[in-house]
Amino acid sequence: MAKALGNRDMSLGPESCAPQLTEEEALTTGRGRVPHGPKKVQQMPTRFAEGGQSVAEKVTDWKETAEETLSKVRQSTSAAYEESKARARAMYEQARQTSGEVSRRVRVRAQYLSDEYPMQIIASVAGVAFIVGVLLRFWRSKSS
Repeated sequence: MAKALGNRDMSLGPESCAPQLTEEEALTTGRGRVPHGPKKVQQMPTRFAEGGQSVAEKVTDWKETAEETLSKVRQSTSAAYEESKARARAMYEQARQTSGEVSRRVRVRAQYLSDEYPMQIIASVAGVAFIVGVLLRFWRSKSS
């Protein structure tokens, strides 16, 4: 295998794993090593000053931006909560009205049936009671 590779350098150190990129390439791709990285960190205060702002001004700007963003998030969260609460209240009221209407219709229908068909109601109740009695008897005989 060594003959097939020829005179190529086969070092497995950290330098061989991460390609040497320019600063722009490393920052845009997110890969590789930035040459002279520690020097760039030491030069940061002067680099901010070159941009017209000191580090303290930059930090103040970032802090203000973070506070504004947090304020916007709080406002949108509060608005979403209020909207959800209003929807839940509306759904509750609709469910309450619907259940009240259904119970009223059931009551009216039961009253109508008991007035118009009293013998059929009595026969139906007796038939259901008989079937329930047979099922209970069958269940008790199986469980004992």
